[in-house]
Amino acid sequence: MPNKEKKYKWFFINVALFAIYPVLYVFVYNQQHLDLRDILMPLLIVEVIVWIVWLTVFVILKNVKQTSFITSLSVILFFSFNFIRTITLKSTSISYDLSGLLVLSAYALFPLIFFLGIYISDKKLTKINNFLNITAIILCAFSIYNIVSYQVKAGINDEQQIVVTQTTAAPEILPDIYYIVTDAHARSDILEEIYDIDNSDFINFLKDKGFYVAEKSYTNYPRTILSLSSSLNMEYHDGYDRRLMDISPIKKIFKYNTFQQLVESLGYKTYNFATGLPTVERKNVDYYLSPKGVLNNFHMSIIKMTPLLNIPIRLINYTVFNSRRSRILYTFKNLPEVSKAPGPKFVIAHIIAPHYPFIFKKDGSLVENETAFLLLNEFNINDENSRQEYINSYGEQLKFVDLKLKESITKILENATRPSIIILQADHGPMSHYRTNSLEGSYLKEKFAILNAYYFFDKKYNSLYQSISPVNTFRLISNQYFDKEYKLLEDKSFNTLQSHPYFFQEITDSLEDKLLNNFNEKY
Repeated sequence: MPNKEKKYKWFFINVALFAIYPVLYVFVYNQQHLDLRDILMPLLIVEVIVWIVWLTVFVILKNVKQTSFITSLSVILFFSFNFIRTITLKSTSISYDLSGLLVLSAYALFPLIFFLGIYISDKKLTKINNFLNITAIILCAFSIYNIVSYQVKAGINDEQQIVVTQTTAAPEILPDIYYIVTDAHARSDILEEIYDIDNSDFINFLKDKGFYVAEKSYTNYPRTILSLSSSLNMEYHDGYDRRLMDISPIKKIFKYNTFQQLVESLGYKTYNFATGLPTVERKNVDYYLSPKGVLNNFHMSIIKMTPLLNIPIRLINYTVFNSRRSRILYTFKNLPEVSKAPGPKFVIAHIIAPHYPFIFKKDGSLVENETAFLLLNEFNINDENSRQEYINSYGEQLKFVDLKLKESITKILENATRPSIIILQADHGPMSHYRTNSLEGSYLKEKFAILNAYYFFDKKYNSLYQSISPVNTFRLISNQYFDKEYKLLEDKSFNTLQSHPYFFQEITDSLEDKLLNNFNEKY
């Protein structure tokens, strides 16, 4: 009897390990964007679901060997969806959507696995399960080794901050500071040139509210983590190996940025709204604000391994869309509420819009055309139809974002019980004519020309200028309101590669060179 129990325990191993391996696999290839604790909840959820499946099959068959075999193979097949689809696409000339349907049809193999488990002899099942155990142990051990080695190299317990000491008395007035980042919000001239949008109504609204609009502003970097870490640290990125692909160093200085440490040393409370993007998610604040029960991009990466997104039921797609939708609406709704809180506060609201995927129409209703392009963030710059769909959908979502910004800004100013500073700034522009992994063949002005507007409670805008870039934003504010003496830097822009984030190429003098009407002729 003890030997039999020991064998049964051995049979359980492959079930447990095959359940966690997909989560480990996704984490390994994305861990530079994630915190180690991000893995815990997905592991728990997947394990619980798999063991519910195991128990269900066991109730039917009353056989541990058969149940373990059927469960493990079903888990492998379920999480192999995207791999099978990729192989199908590479080996055939069928379309992306058709490949999904064909692969879905292959899931008729689930009943086959069930019947195999029933009819294979116990002796053969033992050998098969032994093989599955060894395979599962090797796969999980390899993933765990990669995770541990990466975390040790990155300094898992070495989150040392550069402490900003307060050497002078705090200023008498400590204004609330709102840093509202509208992801990929283009400058007015780009909106008119490419997207056929006249947003003068929105710009006039800002000016009527007392904003200074920098109408010739360019971002310093074309990628969110590079742009935001540069602006909050008030420095350009320098001294990195151009061959380096790991963005952990940038994540670290973004998390423990200079400006946040400065205001914390002055007694500010810090607030951060959730983005759902682990790369730019910051929880080292006094108040981390997020709606309940929403998916982030790590969860989405795990789901994309499975056929769930291709099952033609509204509930699955709605859940995916609704997670991003909920975060955006939650931020717009609660930004004005934060203004009621007592004491000086520094609030970061990074709104992942009008950046794709496009989920809002201009009136705020949910996009109904849940295509792969909208759902999976896929965009082909070489395909004119894809580009036009991007342009149309971007325009719709931008109009909704501007509408909500009007509402939120109006309420912030109405609710404010303290002097306020509002920075409304895009991290970078849109990308209908921009190549992420090539330093050639892009209309750079579209990607770098950004919305950049400032509201100062005292309307002292003498130090602002039309071409100010994000790297100087908090230098100027620190000088003007915290008695600092930062020298404003020369405004520069650097293009880089998605695959090699430190491969910086200064393009400051090239931003006005390439006209859009020449884009297709030249590239």
